[in-house]
Amino acid sequence: MGTRPPLLKGLQFAAFMAGLMWVALWNGYPTFYPDSATYIECGFLLETPVDRPITYGLLLRLTSLEGVSLWIVVLFQCALLAATTLAFIRLFAPHLAMLIAIVVCGLTGVSFLGSQVMTDVYTPLMVMALVLYGLSDRQWSGWLGLYVLALAMHASHLALAVCLVPLLLVILWKTRLRDRKAILGKSWRLLLGTGIAYVALNISMVKSTEAFYAAHLAETGDLQAYLNGACPEKNYELCSRAVDLPRSAEIFLWDSSGVAHSYPSRERMRADLRRIIGDMFADNATRNGIIASTVQFGTRQLSAFGIGEGNVQFQPGSTVHRRIARFFPAEVERFEAMKQNTPDVFSPTVSRLNTFYWWVTVVALVLMLPVVVSVYRRNGPLFPAIALFIVLSYVANCFINAGMVVVAQRFGAKLIWMLPLIVLVGLGVWFSKPLGGAIARSRAVVNDPAEG
Repeated sequence: MGTRPPLLKGLQFAAFMAGLMWVALWNGYPTFYPDSATYIECGFLLETPVDRPITYGLLLRLTSLEGVSLWIVVLFQCALLAATTLAFIRLFAPHLAMLIAIVVCGLTGVSFLGSQVMTDVYTPLMVMALVLYGLSDRQWSGWLGLYVLALAMHASHLALAVCLVPLLLVILWKTRLRDRKAILGKSWRLLLGTGIAYVALNISMVKSTEAFYAAHLAETGDLQAYLNGACPEKNYELCSRAVDLPRSAEIFLWDSSGVAHSYPSRERMRADLRRIIGDMFADNATRNGIIASTVQFGTRQLSAFGIGEGNVQFQPGSTVHRRIARFFPAEVERFEAMKQNTPDVFSPTVSRLNTFYWWVTVVALVLMLPVVVSVYRRNGPLFPAIALFIVLSYVANCFINAGMVVVAQRFGAKLIWMLPLIVLVGLGVWFSKPLGGAIARSRAVVNDPAEG
């Protein structure tokens, strides 16, 4: 690995980045989701939105060079994703890393993450950064910094980190770090990093947590059922809307006729919804219903992982179009001409790709157990433990997102591509030399992202 000429290494890395960017290159411009408008605006106006952290908005402003081009944002995202994915693969199959990376680009929808002006790409970055930091011999590492950055991008990442960090520490204790001092060192640094990220998340979370969760309860029907029985005895402000409460989180939160817009102030809304949610959990029957609906929604999310959801047409006058015109005026024509704004071209292609990716995922799930068991018998528990960590990351992400907001195809798409990745890495381990030697040779990559 270390004998490759620098030019060859650079060309290989560029090829992988091109693979990660192919959706944007084909589209003619980065792709967009309706929320992209909020992220762009908050970063340039330096105003924290009520329903999401400002972190990604600030990063958009910085990486676009103050509005020069959103192509630079995509380049930055794909460079981060390429470096992190390659380092992750090289932990176990260093000699086949580039081949595996290119195959992953062709077989999965990972390019839709890197090519989109959205935070979704930072969910797999956070998961892989956790693994890379955990397996690094250094207590301070760039992977810890990437974990903090990725964690601060989306409110759901905090709940995901709360699930994954203890799991990772248990895996390290059982497979790599038998020394109590080393485990404690990793633990308090991860705790510190999580706390730093929480500072950025907290500003928006205190503004929107009650509204988002109440919208979820409306989506499941639990909120309507509770209010129908409680309103005759309670004096909730929301009781005035009980008869026409929308069973849609999107309408509840963002529509002009929705619940979030019906309160005289955000403070009144937060206080009323906080009281309602507290009373719902205090009632045994309602609490059991919430638990059941959370399990139901999370289970549905496990099989909902289509790419391209929300990548709709944005015509002149739409919020996204206005934000591009205001903050990236030199790229308005390119934005208008992109394939995403031609649904009869974009949508059929995405539909066919989703069918293909669905079958790839099915094959990966069929192969995963025999591949992981074979590697375990030949090389020991480390790779199977990390494979389990990735699978549980996907499951936790599904239940956190669907259990707190709604079932959405894009929530599953953020991490589903890592399941075929795990299978390919496992096959790479099988066709490589023993795993212990591979990890020893890849430690430089784990400890220093610039290596390899």
